Amino acid sequence: MKCEKDLNCPHRYVFDRSLSSSCGFWLDKNVAGADLSTKRGGLDECCNFCKVEKKCVAFSWKDVDGGTCFFKSAAEPLIKEVGTTLGMFVGE
Repeated sequence: MKCEKDLNCPHRYVFDRSLSSSCGFWLDKNVAGADLSTKRGGLDECCNFCKVEKKCVAFSWKDVDGGTCFFKSAAEPLIKEVGTTLGMFVGE
């Protein structure tokens, strides 16, 4: 996976959900496009929802309607987006 240095890209991505029980979060980041679906919830809920969404490998969260998860089918390209939190599964 590649990303631009000035975006402070997350490291140690894990796309096999069985390898991770947690998500890492990065402030003011998002994945451009690759939208699967949305669901209302908090950050931790987004992580749990993404684990059961078959094609979900990442998600973004925005404070819209009390908190909204935007599930992603890809983890790149990463973009800077103020007010958005990116979540991905992280390795141990």
